[in-house]
Order: sequence, then C-alpha cells, then structure tokens
Amino acid sequence: MDKYTVKINGWRTASLAFAYDGCHKIYLIENMEDVPEILEYGYKILPIQEIKYIWEEDACALKFISTWSETLDQVIPQGYEGTAKFKFYK
Repeated sequence: MDKYTVKINGWRTASLAFAYDGCHKIYLIENMEDVPEILEYGYKILPIQEIKYIWEEDACALKFISTWSETLDQVIPQGYEGTAKFKFYK
C-alpha cells in the first residue's frame, strides 16, 4: 500500500470504505472486488471517513474492527476498552 487513508491504533490501511452490520461488526474493505460478497451478507458499505463516528457513537459494546479478507486481521479486538485512535490522511 502506497497511500494510506486511515491509521487505526497504529494499523495503516488504504481502505476507501468499510462494511458495517448496524450493530458491532466493522470490516475494513481493502479490496473493492469483495463488495458484492459483503452486500450478499447484508452489510452496509460506508465511506472510511465515517468509521470513527460509527465506532464512537453507533456501534454497541461488542464492537470490533477487522479486515474483510481470508485472514480477518484484527485491527481492534472485540471488547476493546481502551481509546481507539483514528488518524485520517488526504
């Protein structure tokens, strides 16, 4: 990844969007070819700029952030009680 869009607790990503189930599951979309599969599962696709708001104001206490990939890399584990840090890049 040459250009990052956001850094979340030190995890850098070039994701332009994320998937959200409307409750607690948040997945970074690092490959836009995954969008049809994500939509089949019923997730909302939101722009990456909204992830901080969703994390802080909308998601329930069971929230987590992972990547939508074969490895499902954990960015913020479920039940994280610390302060999540988001830094956005232009």
